[in-house]
Amino acid sequence: MEISHKQSKITAMFVATILMISTFMLVIAPLNAQTPDSEGMSGSIVGPAPNGVDIDYTYANIEARLAFTPNPIGVNQIFTINLWITPPPSAERFMKDYKVVITKPDGSSSEVLIDSYVADGTAWFPYLADQVGEWKLQFFFQGQYNPAGWYNDGIYSETEFGGSMWYDSDYYTPDESPEQTLTVTDDFYYSWPLYQLPTDYWDRPISMEHREWAAIAGNYPWDMQETNSEYSGDADYYGPYVTAPNTSHIVWKKQSDVAGIVGGEAGVYGDLGSVGTPDVIFMGRCYETYTVPGVGSVAACYDLRTGEIYYEIPVSEGGVTPTWIAYDKPADTAVPGAGAARPITATLISVDSTSNPTELYKINPYSGAVSTYDLTDNGGPGRILAYRNGWFISVRDSSDSVVDPYMMSHFWNKTSIQDNGYPTYLYNWTVISNDRNFEDRLISNISYRLCPSFRGSAYPEASKWNWYGRLGTADLDCGITVVTRRFFDNAVWGGQAVGVSLTTGQVLWERYFDNAPYSPRTTVADEGVAVICFNQGEVVGLDMETGDILWTYDENSYPFGGFWGYDEAAAYGIAYFWSYDGVQAYSLHTGALAWHYNDPAVKFETTYTGTDGQEAYSFNGNGIVADGKVFTRNSEHTATAPYTRGWSLHCIDAYTGEGIWKFGSPANPGAAADGYL
Repeated sequence: MEISHKQSKITAMFVATILMISTFMLVIAPLNAQTPDSEGMSGSIVGPAPNGVDIDYTYANIEARLAFTPNPIGVNQIFTINLWITPPPSAERFMKDYKVVITKPDGSSSEVLIDSYVADGTAWFPYLADQVGEWKLQFFFQGQYNPAGWYNDGIYSETEFGGSMWYDSDYYTPDESPEQTLTVTDDFYYSWPLYQLPTDYWDRPISMEHREWAAIAGNYPWDMQETNSEYSGDADYYGPYVTAPNTSHIVWKKQSDVAGIVGGEAGVYGDLGSVGTPDVIFMGRCYETYTVPGVGSVAACYDLRTGEIYYEIPVSEGGVTPTWIAYDKPADTAVPGAGAARPITATLISVDSTSNPTELYKINPYSGAVSTYDLTDNGGPGRILAYRNGWFISVRDSSDSVVDPYMMSHFWNKTSIQDNGYPTYLYNWTVISNDRNFEDRLISNISYRLCPSFRGSAYPEASKWNWYGRLGTADLDCGITVVTRRFFDNAVWGGQAVGVSLTTGQVLWERYFDNAPYSPRTTVADEGVAVICFNQGEVVGLDMETGDILWTYDENSYPFGGFWGYDEAAAYGIAYFWSYDGVQAYSLHTGALAWHYNDPAVKFETTYTGTDGQEAYSFNGNGIVADGKVFTRNSEHTATAPYTRGWSLHCIDAYTGEGIWKFGSPANPGAAADGYL
């Protein structure tokens, strides 16, 4: 699993600043000739043709060519030098020790030696123009003898080896380019002008010339987002490139269910209805599964900005909705210089199940066409713990809620699980390749200790071990997952947190609590800290590597500061939770309360109160963090009819806790991209 630290939100000013700083950093950065790995071609000799060897071919009309740009250029700017010969070497060989002599205006000179790329015989390197005046540059090809033998990608052998081709001996005669002049002035020469980021509505596709816009054009889900940690145990942070709305304007709408007040016959009662949100947003297109009357369930693609439908493929006819995006930069080929022409590719993917998938799907983003790959060999990958940019972590699962003699003897009461966890296997596997079976996708397979979460009966002979949240809450940056367990004491109280390594599969630490963790869904992990909410309102931060308690916050409001929502989020060094008394934000590393957001209620409409003791609407639903904002909604664990009036979708400043906007419907925040939610 690729592991990388998250970045903060990039603003337009920050992007422009970075680009300008980067331009001037080039002035002081060390300059290295861009040369391939020169190991190999051990039999080749640079210089005059050697005596006493047989030469099958001699190339007498070699042309050495040199080019450099820009010209003229400003002092302390960098120019690029390109050089090559014709004819080039063969498809499996390269040229050694191209020599470029560079003479500055003060008469000082330097030599640069560089090998060519394989096959095309080209080479290039940057150089700093640090003096004003006329520079002289000249390229010398010194000649090269290549012995007969077997070659592959620049490697030479007298005997055949894998992928090698036979070549006769040859000799390339020396040549030199004309001496050429570079003019360096006191002026500063600008490159392509920066495009300002849009301040109004903008559309897809984005022009290839608007490179700066990439900073605000992130897709959903973010490639480094920690998704699919079981039961919402992920950070719900959408990454630094996704923008989300600053206002609650409706740009389009579509009715997908029957909802609202039924009518006089039903009195004040009605139905909230149920609609979904996109699983993936990619380049302005939304991908979702929904029901079309008369057709059934369809895998659909529609425009994010307009709602225009691009396709609706019935699931019964093979339609599949993607769940993730995998980005891949192809490996270099035998001609390294060609690598720059191949961009990073993105693939929309899904699996048929997250409990033990049997098929991997790759979906064409334009047509919805599906390619299917089998995952059933070796028993399949097991239950998926987490996904990140083309890599899955999954675990061979246990039986769910069963009376298990092994568990009875090893897990009852507060027995240590250091050596007695349920033995299983943890897999790390990739979707990037086109391999047709799971075994070839498997990167690692390690022994793993699985532990149940909570709700074991007080009597072993009647116990049914609960595996809800069994895989814990992972921080893929530090490679550890934390499993919370509760109800040790007569199935009522007490709890435990267990740290398990995702790289070794071993239990790292165990910590017991007198209080009980609220739920596996009220733990969040980020920046090496696991933040756990408890039943009596406490919030505790644990060091994920050691299990040490970093901080405890026990000042949440009375009486409702302990009824946590079954979701959480983390970003910008802050952990976010929602409860019946509002939305809270805590520093990940100190536990300091960053802010507490209350939603004042109309009198007699709710029995809940906020931090000031006044009536306030409760929070219990999902929440996300995107573009420096927290999006969450009012709700209860089990809402009763008639439903509470005044419930809303909220947009809150993620840093200050100030309300930005409030939409008069408790809509569930889902995917976000390109400034839309």
